[in-house]
Amino acid sequence: MRYSAVGLEMGIAIGVCTAAGWWLGERYGHKTAYLLGGLGLGIAVAVRAIVRVAQMGLREARENDDESSDQQSEK
Repeated sequence: MRYSAVGLEMGIAIGVCTAAGWWLGERYGHKTAYLLGGLGLGIAVAVRAIVRVAQMGLREARENDDESSDQQSEK
C-alpha cells in the first residue's frame, strides 16, 4: 500500500509542478524556462518521496533485525 501511494505522490508532484511551470510560462513568457523549472522541481519532490520511503523501509528492517536477534538470544 505504501509503495503505490509513493507512486501516486510522484505522479502528482511531477504533474502539478510541470503544469504550474507551463502556466507561469504562459503568463510571464519564457515558456521553456518555466516549464523545465517546474519539471525539475517536480522530479526533485518525487526523488525526495522515494528517499523518504527508502529510509522508512531501512528503519523497519533494522527494527525487525533487532527483534529477531533478541528472540534468538532468549532461546
